[in-house]
Amino acid sequence: MDQFSHCQGVKYAKKIVSYYLIIPPFFVNYLMSLVLQILRFLSGCLFSQSGQIPRFPILPTLGISVLCLFFSLSIALFGNQANHTVFLTESDVLMGTGNNEYGQLSVPVVTQSSVPIQSKFGIRQIASGDHHSVYLMWDGTVWAVGSNSVGQLGDGSTLQRDHPVQVTDLSGNPLSGVVKISAGAIHTVFLMDDRTVWATGSNEYGRLGDGTNTDRLTPVIVASLSNIKSISTGQKHTCAALDNGSAMCWGDNANDQLGDGTSSNRLTPVMVASLSNVKSISAGASHSCVALDNGSAMCWGNNGNGRLGDGTTTGSSIPVMVSGLSNVKSISAGSSHSCVALDNGSAMCWGRNGDGRLGDGTTTDSIMPVIVGGLTNVKSISAGQKHTCTA
Repeated sequence: MDQFSHCQGVKYAKKIVSYYLIIPPFFVNYLMSLVLQILRFLSGCLFSQSGQIPRFPILPTLGISVLCLFFSLSIALFGNQANHTVFLTESDVLMGTGNNEYGQLSVPVVTQSSVPIQSKFGIRQIASGDHHSVYLMWDGTVWAVGSNSVGQLGDGSTLQRDHPVQVTDLSGNPLSGVVKISAGAIHTVFLMDDRTVWATGSNEYGRLGDGTNTDRLTPVIVASLSNIKSISTGQKHTCAALDNGSAMCWGDNANDQLGDGTSSNRLTPVMVASLSNVKSISAGASHSCVALDNGSAMCWGNNGNGRLGDGTTTGSSIPVMVSGLSNVKSISAGSSHSCVALDNGSAMCWGRNGDGRLGDGTTTDSIMPVIVGGLTNVKSISAGQKHTCTA
């Protein structure tokens, strides 16, 4: 989600040191973290104290380019939530940085890391909640790690896990046939190969969509959903994009984030009003956004700090057009800001800009999209609680 960097060079160096010198892996992590810190200092990559992201995007220099030739970041997928970040390289290696209080980085020997540390291999997709992380494997099974206070890991318990455990079905068998995952603050959602959606964890406000407010320790099916192409979890609500170009949301609606023209919480999915040709959807903390097939974007819900991007700070219970956008490739709704990746490889953000999360070199909020500085060839973007990352 920001200027991540981890490379094959580091990965293979760690393999060699681990296997041939027979040093415990966590010592290798510490050693490689130290090396990365030195290289980061030399290249001018200024990270925040929590290790989440740079304060502001930094224009590439020749020196940084040369370093990145060896320490090149090829990130395909990532998860971005409150206090930690996990991302997946193109070679399916999981990396994580930030807070590890609940073991959400899958490396139980550290409590926090200011640089990315390697933990798992062979992963297809990742997602992160407030204090938990979820991994979809290439065989369609799912593993989860971290806080499990309300069953968000989906293993049939509420035990915190420092090592990944397998998500199970209602019968206690490994959950299989999963094609996409998404993690909210304390719930997790799964898109299955039959295009249905299942969910586990906190069901406060009905965010699991099964018609109840009962927390679930293993995934249950979301009611009245079929032909789903993508899913996204917000803090207390969940949304899905359908094959027919429409969208549905459920859960908390106190800030109109379900987009159905009301402020009523919903225990089962409701149709988002006035939407068609939806390409992808993203649920934030208290607002939601979609990217449309025509390259435009729309958002709805809480508009504090201008996070809907329509040039106002007035909330909306139905979708409104984000101003000045075209050629949108993907969209991400964060806690109080929103971002898009564009077809030309650039990125734009709007909303709250505390800590420089909009990436425009200032800390001034923006009610309309602004260009993220120093970025090219952006493939995807993720807006977190107080930071933003790109791949």
